[in-house]
Amino acid sequence: MKENINKSLSRYKPKNNFIVLVVSLLVLLSLLPQILMAISKDTNTVLGTVYGKVTDEEGIGIPAVLRFISPESDIFETHYTDWLGGFELHLPATRYTIEIMHGPEYEIARSSFTLVPNEKKKLTFSLSRLYDLSKIGWFGGDAHLHSSYSDGSDDVALVALAAISNGLSWAFLTDHNTVEGHSEWLAARRFLLSSTLLEQKQQFIAIPGEEITTELGHFNVAGNRELVGWTPSKGSEDLKRIFSEAVLKSSITIVNHPFAPDNLGYKNWELINFFNALEVWNGRYPPYMMENYEAMSFWFELLNQGMKIAGISGTDCHDITGEPYGSLSIAPSNVIIDYFPISSDFFDEHEAEFRSWFRSGLYPGNPRVYVNTPVLNEFNVLGALSRGNCFITNGPLVLVNIDDKGPGEVIPVIETKKLELDIKIMSNQPLSKIIIIQGGRIVKEKKLAGLTDYVTKVDIDPNIGDWIIVQVFGNYPLFAMTNPIYLDSDVQEVTSKVKIIGPESTLIYNGSVKVVSKTPNAMNALIQACIISGNSWREMGGLIVEIAGYEMQKSAGWMYEVNGEIPTVGAKDYFLKDGDEVVWYWSSW
Repeated sequence: MKENINKSLSRYKPKNNFIVLVVSLLVLLSLLPQILMAISKDTNTVLGTVYGKVTDEEGIGIPAVLRFISPESDIFETHYTDWLGGFELHLPATRYTIEIMHGPEYEIARSSFTLVPNEKKKLTFSLSRLYDLSKIGWFGGDAHLHSSYSDGSDDVALVALAAISNGLSWAFLTDHNTVEGHSEWLAARRFLLSSTLLEQKQQFIAIPGEEITTELGHFNVAGNRELVGWTPSKGSEDLKRIFSEAVLKSSITIVNHPFAPDNLGYKNWELINFFNALEVWNGRYPPYMMENYEAMSFWFELLNQGMKIAGISGTDCHDITGEPYGSLSIAPSNVIIDYFPISSDFFDEHEAEFRSWFRSGLYPGNPRVYVNTPVLNEFNVLGALSRGNCFITNGPLVLVNIDDKGPGEVIPVIETKKLELDIKIMSNQPLSKIIIIQGGRIVKEKKLAGLTDYVTKVDIDPNIGDWIIVQVFGNYPLFAMTNPIYLDSDVQEVTSKVKIIGPESTLIYNGSVKVVSKTPNAMNALIQACIISGNSWREMGGLIVEIAGYEMQKSAGWMYEVNGEIPTVGAKDYFLKDGDEVVWYWSSW
C-alpha cells in the first residue's frame, strides 16, 4: 500500500510559491498586447456600460453569475449581480457572448451583443428553474473556500454573495489556520435566514471551518467555532491531538488535495482512519486528471480494502472571479505548462481538455457537493458528508439507489433477492455517457448522445464487488460522481418503532426506522430516527449526551427502554429484532 501511496508523480515538476508568482506575471505579460491595443486608441471611448437585472420565471430578482466572453478581443471575465439580481458594469467596447448562471438546477441563459464606445446597454434575463432537488432532500454546497482573511482575494461578504449567486445551499469558509472570518461568515447566514430578500426560495447555511495547514499536509475541519490548534511540533502524534481537538469542537475532518505536489499534499496515511472524507476532486486541478486522478484512484483502493470513507469535492476557490483560470484559457501553451507545472508532452496530449476546463471557470460551487438530508442545517450537512450521503458534480445531477438506499448506505445481500440499481440523471447541459463502477471495475457503460435527462434500471451482481459508484460525463470538463452504495452479505435489516420524548414530554420523533447493520442495536435505531427527523445527536463512550439540543445535565439526561422495559446493557449492546419498540426519553435522577 505504501508503494502505491508514495509512488512518484514523474510527469510533474516541483512547484513553489516563487514559481507561482513568476507564472502569474507571465500570464499578465502574455495578455499585455491585447490590453494595450484595447486602451491605446482612446481611453475615453473604449468603454461602454451594460446594466440590467436577472430574475426567476416569476420576475423576482435573484443573484447570479455573469460571464462575458469576447473571442474578438480575447476578453473572458466573470462578474456577479448584487443580492437583488441587479448589475451595472463598465466593459471594453467589443462583441460579447454573455452567460448567466445560477447553478446546475437552473437553465443557463446566453446572449450575444456588441457594445460600442460610450454606449449604455440594458440587458434583462429570466432564468427558469429546471430542477428542484431541495424538495427531495438534496442540497448543493462547497466544502473548501478561502477569503482575504488568509490567502483569498475577496472579503467574506463577497464570498457569500458568490456562493448564493451560484445556487449553493451551504458552504464552508476554510481559511488557513485562522477563524477570524467566522463572525462575518455566520452573520451572512443570519442575514439570509432573517430577510425576505430571496423570498425564502433558497436557504443558505454558512458553516465555519478552517484549513489546517502544516508541513505534513493540509486538511479541513468544519463545524468549529474556535481555532483548532494546528502546529504539528511532534509530527504524527501532534496530528492525533489535532484530530481529537476537532472532534471535541464538533467538527468533521477532510483530507485536502492529497496528491498535490510539495507540502500541499498529504503524507501521513497511517492516520487515514481519523478522517471523515477525502477530497478526490479539488477544483484547482482538472476533473479526473493529474492530482485528482491520483486521489480518485487511491480512494478506490481504500474502498477495496473495506474502508468506508466519503469522497468529496471542494473548489479551493481563492478568487470568486476564477482568476487566473480565465486568463489561462487564452494564454500561450508555455505559460500553462509552467503554471502547473506539467510536461509539454502531457499538455500537448490534453490541450483541448485544459482549455475547456479553464473556460468552465473556477468559482464557488464549481465543482460542488450535494448532500442528502431531510432538513437543511449545519449538523445534518456535516453528518451527511461524513457518512458519504452525497454526490459530487460540476453540472450533472445524479440520483441513485438500491431498494431506496442511496450513497453512503449499506444494502443487505440476500441470495434469493434481486438487486436493481435505479439511476436518474438531470442536466442543464448535454451529456455523453454514464459509467457504473463496481469494486473498482467498470461493469457497464452507456452512451447518452447529448441527452440532458436519463432514467434507467440496472441489475447488480453482488459477486463482482461490494461497492457501486456511478459516474456521468458530458463535454469536458462536465462530470459527476456518486459516493458508493455498499453491498454486504453479513449485515441484517431490522425494522423498529422509535419514539423520542424530550423534557416536559416534548415529542421529538415517533415513527418506524430501518436499521441495517451487522449488529442492529438501540443506538442505531436512535441515529436513524434523528437522521430522518433532522435532529442532532451526540454520543460519548456509548452514552447519549445530547438529542435535538437537549444536553445531559448533572441531574437529568437521556434514558431508553425497549418494549416497555429498561435494558440492563447500554444502547450499543442491546440488539434489536424486527418489530421492537424503542423509546428514548428525558429523565431526572
